Amino acid sequence: MKKIYYFIENWALWLWLPWMELKLRYRRSIIGPLWLTIAMGITAIVMSLIYGGLFNEPLAVILPYIIAGLIGWTFISTNLTEGTTCFIFNAHIIKSGNCHPFIFPIKILMNNLFIMGHNLLVMVIIYGFFPQYLNEYIIFAIPNIFLVALFFLFYNVLIGCLASRFQDIPILVSSSLIGIMMITPIFFRSELLQSHQYLVDYNPFYYILTLLRNPLLGLPTPPYIYTIVMIFIIVQIILFMLLKHRIRHNLTLYLP
Repeated sequence: MKKIYYFIENWALWLWLPWMELKLRYRRSIIGPLWLTIAMGITAIVMSLIYGGLFNEPLAVILPYIIAGLIGWTFISTNLTEGTTCFIFNAHIIKSGNCHPFIFPIKILMNNLFIMGHNLLVMVIIYGFFPQYLNEYIIFAIPNIFLVALFFLFYNVLIGCLASRFQDIPILVSSSLIGIMMITPIFFRSELLQSHQYLVDYNPFYYILTLLRNPLLGLPTPPYIYTIVMIFIIVQIILFMLLKHRIRHNLTLYLP
């Protein structure tokens, strides 16, 4: 309970740290992280023209689908890669004992939530051109984002600790990212896989992406998606509760 009170009392710290990191990263830029949003919008338009031609889908259908998919995938992929180094890159601060090490997984999560907030501006533009995608299901974006954030909070802690012990893990995760992206339905619809549907069924990131994308497209999220993601979260919580004392005492020994 003391640790919970610690994080509640220091809520300003885990909001201020990612905000300052973004300011420092883009301190000489005029529009800052909006460059990422512009780049994502251009990528979505190009990919929509390509995949729309391949699958014979009109731009009004494929463009919102790909943009919503890219918003979700950007959040997923940055957490996947940055979570592996959340403790390694802050080893000197953790070893000094000036703050709790679990601040850094939270910082990465909040940083990526801020960036996703910028990227959602593209969906606002999409709603201006295609208002049919904005309906009552947009309300579910908030609880869905919360569930995904909870998933990546525990993922960042667990993978960050594992990567501190086995430092090949960040390289393994980053090198696997393109393969994961190719089998995750970001640019195509899962039903197009037909006999290879198992590539989606056994892909955990499909369920996380669906949580993020469906409300943005005005679609309901199937109950089984919530069930599967909740199972992922519960498994991570159990692992965290079993390993938290070992993590806390051995983390500084593993860090470079």
